[in-house]
Amino acid sequence: MRTVHPRRARCHDLTRVRFENHASAVTPTERIPTLTDDANRAYRTTKNIPLINETHPMATSDHTKTNARTKLVTAEQLYKLPDDPFNELYDGVLMVREASGVLSSNIATELAITLGLHVRTYALGRIFAADLHCILSRNPDTVLAPDLSFVARTRLIYGQNWEKFLEGAPDLAVEVLSPSNRLAAQQRKVQRYLAAGTSLAWIIQPRTRSAYVYRKDGTTSYVPSDGMLDGEDVVPDFRCALASLFVL
Repeated sequence: MRTVHPRRARCHDLTRVRFENHASAVTPTERIPTLTDDANRAYRTTKNIPLINETHPMATSDHTKTNARTKLVTAEQLYKLPDDPFNELYDGVLMVREASGVLSSNIATELAITLGLHVRTYALGRIFAADLHCILSRNPDTVLAPDLSFVARTRLIYGQNWEKFLEGAPDLAVEVLSPSNRLAAQQRKVQRYLAAGTSLAWIIQPRTRSAYVYRKDGTTSYVPSDGMLDGEDVVPDFRCALASLFVL
């Protein structure tokens, strides 16, 4: 029979106890932190950066609640963090946005090309990619980054400091669902945009090749796979066949 060194056996027993204690403390509805969560938490602890809340705030309607350990982050603090386009703020809580897959990223790119050409041709404003962060509210700060956004020319004040985040919501916000996104969570995100001043928002759903339209007046509509995305009075005269965005 193989012998086990007493110290190794003790380490094994301690590991088992810790695992059992951890498992008993996690309810079926809780998410066990992943390696990414641990890495983020350890990094921000060493850099004296406020801890990340372990549950994405858009995954539940009760996302505004914070625990005693949660420290609120400002837009200015977020800007000074290491370059990471996937960081966002929800009521001062730092979150990591889900990364896009090939399909969802390509859809956003195709739309950016089509919409961007129209906007440039008629000098309507500017189109911004997914790394544009918009400050939607203050105290506590909410800073979100749409997959694609449009800001009208009348809002672009030349001479303004463009090195930092956009103050205010975009006129048009576009979100493209990725495999890790849930529609309900993205809908709540869109409500943030609309409450902050966005006039028109689109959520594009790759799996069904359809889209949902949300307006500042509270009306919504559904665009089927053979339908058209319409810029309405936000992006005048812009119309795009939804099917044209699905080239993969």
